[in-house]
Amino acid sequence: MNSKIRFTKIRDVKSPSYRVGDAGSDFYVPNKTEDFLEALLKKNVEELDNDIWVEDEDIVIGAHSQVLIPCGIKVDILDKNTYLDAENKSGIATKKELLVGAQVVDAIYQGEVHINLHNVSDKPQRIGFGTKAVQFLHKEYIQTVWEEISNDEYDMIETSERGAGGFSSTGLK
Repeated sequence: MNSKIRFTKIRDVKSPSYRVGDAGSDFYVPNKTEDFLEALLKKNVEELDNDIWVEDEDIVIGAHSQVLIPCGIKVDILDKNTYLDAENKSGIATKKELLVGAQVVDAIYQGEVHINLHNVSDKPQRIGFGTKAVQFLHKEYIQTVWEEISNDEYDMIETSERGAGGFSSTGLK
């Protein structure tokens, strides 16, 4: 299945890229410009009090801190029954210990997409300007209709094998 997403760039950044066989499309950290640095520092340091700074050609994320990277891309997801789901890039996650935080871009969202990375390590981590940061998977969702029922009605539902068993109730094997 192919589904089109249109986009525009509002910063100096590489276009999202996709290779046949890849699950997702790579999104990049914008290139180092005054406009980008101003937006990055305003959002993270002034508004969110995140522990980040810029050194040479890298954004540095403090230990156990997070960063919101304004990625310079606005999207128009044409199929309103789909969304973008940010996922880790394996190298960023394993080598730099930077993991994706907030990750859903709804089809009706029209603002700049932000990349949320959490530094789960005990030391500051660097991510370079112009480098791949995350991959977005374009996914379809099921429109859920929530119906409230009484406790008595719920008690009449046939009990499943798991029942009300919680964490690890089906075994650890």
